[in-house]
Amino acid sequence: MSPNPLRNIPSVSELLANPSLRSLVERINHSTLASTARTVLDELRSEVQTVASERTLPDVAELAGRIADRIMENTPPRMRSLVNATGILFHPELGRPPLADSAIEAMAAVARGAVAADESHRGGGKHVCREELVERLLKDLTSAERAIAVSGMAAATALVMAATGGEDGLGGIELDGTGELRVDGELVISRGQVVDFGGEYRISDMASAAGVRLNEIGTANFTRIEDYAKAISGRTSAVLYVEDGRFCARGFAGSPTLKEIVDVAHSRKVPVIAHLDGGSLIDGNSFGLAGASSVAAAVAAGADLVIFRGDRLLGGPQCGLIAGRRSLVERIERHALADACRMDGPMSAALAATLQLYSDAERAKHSIPLLQLLSASADNLKNRAERLAPQLAACDAVESAVVTPGTVSLSGQDAAINSLAGWRIEIEPAKAYGEKMGGGQLTVERLGAELLRGEPGVVAAAEGERLVIDLRSVIPWQDIELVAAFEAMDEDEEEEGGGENHAS
Repeated sequence: MSPNPLRNIPSVSELLANPSLRSLVERINHSTLASTARTVLDELRSEVQTVASERTLPDVAELAGRIADRIMENTPPRMRSLVNATGILFHPELGRPPLADSAIEAMAAVARGAVAADESHRGGGKHVCREELVERLLKDLTSAERAIAVSGMAAATALVMAATGGEDGLGGIELDGTGELRVDGELVISRGQVVDFGGEYRISDMASAAGVRLNEIGTANFTRIEDYAKAISGRTSAVLYVEDGRFCARGFAGSPTLKEIVDVAHSRKVPVIAHLDGGSLIDGNSFGLAGASSVAAAVAAGADLVIFRGDRLLGGPQCGLIAGRRSLVERIERHALADACRMDGPMSAALAATLQLYSDAERAKHSIPLLQLLSASADNLKNRAERLAPQLAACDAVESAVVTPGTVSLSGQDAAINSLAGWRIEIEPAKAYGEKMGGGQLTVERLGAELLRGEPGVVAAAEGERLVIDLRSVIPWQDIELVAAFEAMDEDEEEEGGGENHAS
């Protein structure tokens, strides 16, 4: 009778004593290790029992390796810091630049316990809630009558659409004391403005979700003011004007200005909603961004409601902001979806802290990382690049580091739209990197992967046989981290090379 192979399966204790699992004890809960070991052993027993012929059992080291792999597969990846060296400020994968220090501190304060805005300096020891403070700041910065903040831009758009064109719509709100409420109305919009903002955020989808009909006018490349005049009817709840700084039609293309649309709509007693994806509280021309619309300018042009982001050109946390006429904002606040779109406490506190910085435009440019990056001059970026290049060139992983001029767009899409001039460092990987480990040329792909593995990781763009470090998206205090990331590769090379020499 052949011996039972199940007797040769090691115990859980034997497996946990293996070095490959002992090294996980400091990071993984002991019960998780033991539970995973039991699961792997149960699977092995099932395999042995279902195999007709004899089979060789894996040894303890192999089984321990299986358990370690299983644990690492099921362990959620940890969050770690990255340096965005792509030059793209609104990177689709890396997100936005950091928040201002005061915004981060405000978030932490709320997370630790209840807080309120202290107005004791005004006398009476009065405190106001965060929502009131946010509204007051937005009113001061935009000259709007009322303002609210919600959880995101898509939430703001859906909420305004639902309150505007749905069965509880705003159409016919009394612009001059006359008019009747139009229910189940439609939104008039230029066909060229029915855009896709990415991430499943489309104007058409938002309208469908809000139960609103879009009356698309004009063509994809040209819409005239006469098209608006003809389209506005008794079914019109509002006119929707959408501006996206990441998209534009060129050549034979054109559309009326917001002011022209407002004049026509108001003559028919219809409100105008301005959706500004690139809305800013500071004139974008001061940064060289012609496509960045000022929210205050939209309010001054007569827009009855303005929807804009808190996390794009404003430089605050992710949220959607709605500013405009008192009667319209108050009606939106009473809508059934309003509570579902509320901002949470920490984000609201971060928004308030960010808005407070805008009371002084120069302070905002120096305190909000996004504005700091946007306002960096080409000369400033050139000086930094020329200072960093020799330090990077001295690293073993670098064959050469050359400073060159460049242009990058805010979101990495069409460089002709909202693009900024700057300076970058083109890195040529070392031709004989790792001679201690057997030599071989370091490819751009491997160099990028090694930098990404660092602490913090560095994300850069590969262009041909060069890795490009674009300083437009690198905060000045991160310069030292950039150099350290390349120097760390030298240390890794020495360790690996030393290990081989020692073994030999």
